[in-house]
Amino acid sequence: MASKKGVGKNSRGKSGLSTRTRKVLALLVGLLSALLFFWLLDYDVNGVLKFFAIVGMLGLTGEAIRRLLFIEGEWGLMLLRTKRGLVKMDELSRWKPKLWRTFSDFGLVFGFGALSLLMFPKISKRTYVASLLILLLSVLTILPLVLPVAYSVISNLPVGSIGSRASDGGNIETVQLLFLTLLMLGGVTIAGIVGLILNAGSILYAITSFAFGGTSALASTAPGAAPIIPGKNIPLVEGILALAVILMVHESAHGILARLHKIKLKSAGIVLFGILPIGAFVDPDEAHLEKAPKLHQRDVLVAGSTANFITTFLAFALLFLFIVATAPVQDNSVMMTAYVNSTPLFGPMMLASVNGMQISKPDDLTILSSIDAEDVVELKTSEGKQITATLNDEARIISIASDNEKYVLEPDEPTLLSISFTNQNNQPFIFLGTRMGTITYSNAFKPGWGWLGAIYAFLGLAFVLNFLIGSINLMPIPMFDGHRLVGLAVPNQFAMKMITYAVAFAFIVNLLPWLWV
Repeated sequence: MASKKGVGKNSRGKSGLSTRTRKVLALLVGLLSALLFFWLLDYDVNGVLKFFAIVGMLGLTGEAIRRLLFIEGEWGLMLLRTKRGLVKMDELSRWKPKLWRTFSDFGLVFGFGALSLLMFPKISKRTYVASLLILLLSVLTILPLVLPVAYSVISNLPVGSIGSRASDGGNIETVQLLFLTLLMLGGVTIAGIVGLILNAGSILYAITSFAFGGTSALASTAPGAAPIIPGKNIPLVEGILALAVILMVHESAHGILARLHKIKLKSAGIVLFGILPIGAFVDPDEAHLEKAPKLHQRDVLVAGSTANFITTFLAFALLFLFIVATAPVQDNSVMMTAYVNSTPLFGPMMLASVNGMQISKPDDLTILSSIDAEDVVELKTSEGKQITATLNDEARIISIASDNEKYVLEPDEPTLLSISFTNQNNQPFIFLGTRMGTITYSNAFKPGWGWLGAIYAFLGLAFVLNFLIGSINLMPIPMFDGHRLVGLAVPNQFAMKMITYAVAFAFIVNLLPWLWV
């Protein structure tokens, strides 16, 4: 933590307050801010007003604490610096230097795919080929699991229904093939940029349609990016621990590669906005870094994301072992709930069969993949209740009937009928599907084993967030490492500005739906 010289334990600032008093006041401000923060998160008010209220409150909190404790920063941002760990980074940089250079080359290939050799010609050819093979295997086996695991650990992601699962066929193979090709050509970062731009286009189209009187497109538009807030949309303790791992490996890698290339490090630390940790940093000597050869700058800039990608693989391996090891204590009950829009029509009830096929575990739900448009689906509960769902030619549910209830959609009615299948805790199952096969994880445990859910949440968040943060950090957006990294590969300043503006604009547009969702 950086503080002004001359402020001792019993010293007094300009206001005449002792150091002890300042610490007590800072603690009280922090506690009050935490209470206000969580109260505002749950307060029912317009999303725009809530956003500005929270930002304003955190900014005032950070500025108050910063002034009380003489912490470096501005506008509510606080930089807590330390030199601890710098010696260890120096030691690690001297351990197998060739391995660290391979480490950086791998990150470039994983991030930018086959194009990486054009962008950064000095990548080792052997590492280039090996990294492309690892990228291909990841695309086939690991990356398809990021989204389903994210569904289970991030609470504001949408959940599918019987109708949506039935309509997933058709062009899905073509889309998957195109996405596979894009990932191999441009890596996870360029594939992510293309996804952002396409989703930004659909959002802008929806906004334009709304301006001319169409409301349905805007209502169905989803954000393409979301803030991650421990205690709100991810579990508090598990989320903080996962983010700590992400920041630690990311910034440590920057420091190690900086020392490998003899670039000076001033300090390391974390960044707070108010009471929220929003980042960590290793502070290299910028003048020294800018004068370093481009090859050395490249290695330092990509190191953080490379560490996140490798941690993604390690977290996936641990998550897989966890799922296998806990299989005997998992609760595999399948619960069913029918909805009219977001209002339950009936349920949850334990499901016993679908179209006469017994359902005793989540994997049995693969029968849903055989449902076609205009089918009539018969579902039976463990208590003997019969439910009939009728699908139209678009594989959407148009009627749901039980023994004594029936709901039928009128033509062109905007109401949505759906049937969800969840575990005993009313949480969605996790369909872990790749081209190698599919397993369905219940994410529920037998009585006395519920604490295992916290381990799953931590491993799942470490897996998902390391991948997402590693990929996004390589995008050419100001304040991200990718902005300077891509700048090394695109020496034309005008072209670099256009790329930056396009990607930053798409990123901002992807956040706009949070104003009305």
